[in-house]
Amino acid sequence: MRIGIVEDSTTERLALKNKLKKLDYRVIFEAADGSEGLIKSRKLLPDVVLMDVLMPEMNGYQCVRNMRQEKSLKDIPVIYITSKNSPVDREWGLRQGASGYLAKPVNDKELKVELEKVAGKLEQA
Repeated sequence: MRIGIVEDSTTERLALKNKLKKLDYRVIFEAADGSEGLIKSRKLLPDVVLMDVLMPEMNGYQCVRNMRQEKSLKDIPVIYITSKNSPVDREWGLRQGASGYLAKPVNDKELKVELEKVAGKLEQA
């Protein structure tokens, strides 16, 4: 599975990249905000994008809404990984078009479960 990471915190990006490597997933790009994530997603067409919500330039909600409007990106699953963890935040994130929603700090087991759910959906498509 080819994964893109869209996260403004360098520390968080590195932590996610290390978790994914440990779980035998391949990171094909990293982006520091939604605008950069959108550009890299268009170019590299990842299987899944892990995305923060609170970012400069274009936040995660805006980025996913943009992805859902583009033919080449509309079916790419996005899993939000964010500090916004209220039930309302979770519901709003899923309504924006996300496939999953994890609260920071995410542990390896939760991440693996979400990625396996998405992988199962990819295989059925």
